[in-house]
Amino acid sequence: DVTAAGSAPGDRLWTFIGSKKWNVIKLNDETLTGSGIWIEFDTAQQRFHGKGGCNSISGSYKTTNDEISFSQGISTRMACPDANVMRREAAFLKLLSEHTFRYDVAEQTLNLYEDGKIVVMFGMGN
Repeated sequence: DVTAAGSAPGDRLWTFIGSKKWNVIKLNDETLTGSGIWIEFDTAQQRFHGKGGCNSISGSYKTTNDEISFSQGISTRMACPDANVMRREAAFLKLLSEHTFRYDVAEQTLNLYEDGKIVVMFGMGN
């Protein structure tokens, strides 16, 4: 959908995606509520930033048709008292880093798929 010319239908979708904060509501097989894990996409710079639950995270991404490829993600290195938060944050960053996923937007979710299975589901924030 997205082409170098910048006039493809996928551009409208990424304008929409880039205008929202995306909260992780499912990570692998675990449904999360209030995880504090979220990202925003800077579509002009093809970068993402957000929170892993404790630390700030960021990196770059590229899209082609219905695929999104993430660079190696980086994060700040604050220690947080909750071991579960740290575990989820590490799992999330490891999952995104250097990976390519098929994606779609359905209703108010942004879904990342690997081998036909949703591995990350983001709920739309504001």
